Amino acid sequence: MGQAAPGAVALVLPLDQLFEDRIDTARRLHRLLVSGRGTPSTFTAYRRRRLRLALRALDGTLNGADYRAVAEVLFGDRVPRGAAWRDDSLRGQVIRLVRYGLDLMRGGYLELLRPERRQPKGRRLP
Repeated sequence: MGQAAPGAVALVLPLDQLFEDRIDTARRLHRLLVSGRGTPSTFTAYRRRRLRLALRALDGTLNGADYRAVAEVLFGDRVPRGAAWRDDSLRGQVIRLVRYGLDLMRGGYLELLRPERRQPKGRRLP
């Protein structure tokens, strides 16, 4: 085998059910390497914020923090004191963030990498 040019990069893509997604991702990587600019994020500001909060909430709970401690780090003074915490909506939000973080950790992050595919016109699914 010949030698690659200095700075050359190779990519191996499995021929599986995700091949089309992998090709799209490889094209985006190529654009980034060639031009130094990636494609704009497809995530909304809300989704990026929720991902960030979920990962921080997960990190806290994996390090032994309870939901209240996680809430205090994430939301500061908005966390109610005493018994009011038990019924507060922030408690439910923290629990949902931790569950979302766990889902991501258990493989759900792969769904973030898959672009949403649009159905061709006239071939919409019910």
